[in-house]
Amino acid sequence: MKYLQDLKGGGFNDVQFLSKAVKTVIESRRLLKWTYCFGYYIEQGIEKCLFESLQEDLEKYTEHLHGLSEKPIAELTDEAIRADVNNYTRTTEKFRENIMKGIENGLTM
Repeated sequence: MKYLQDLKGGGFNDVQFLSKAVKTVIESRRLLKWTYCFGYYIEQGIEKCLFESLQEDLEKYTEHLHGLSEKPIAELTDEAIRADVNNYTRTTEKFRENIMKGIENGLTM
């Protein structure tokens, strides 16, 4: 983070986006780990289809965010890449929140 901050020439807040992205990937993978167990026990039907769709979306966005967060440091100074990281971080967080709410409240309620 310090190297990226020096390379970018900004303050600590200018590189916080990367730390947030990595934390989001970790939290999403932790949740996904347990969704596989949960999904195994859901009976076939609409609820299972919805759950698997949410799970697949979270997997897809987590993988993409992971790829973005592993880009070379020089590329992370580009504003377009930074915007992508921020957008995918927000999207991944939203999908993670949706699947958690679905598990807590019942998916078809």
